[in-house]
Amino acid sequence: VSAICVESFNEAAYRRLLEDLDRRQERKYVIDLEPERLQNILEQV
Repeated sequence: VSAICVESFNEAAYRRLLEDLDRRQERKYVIDLEPERLQNILEQV
């Protein structure tokens, strides 16, 4: 289980994080964030 603070992430950082999770074959994770930031993360997926 990993906990990663994404408070200061930009789009490139989101992409790197998602690529890393994919490489590690992490398929289930919890994202705790403000609703306004959710759309940005979903666009990166």
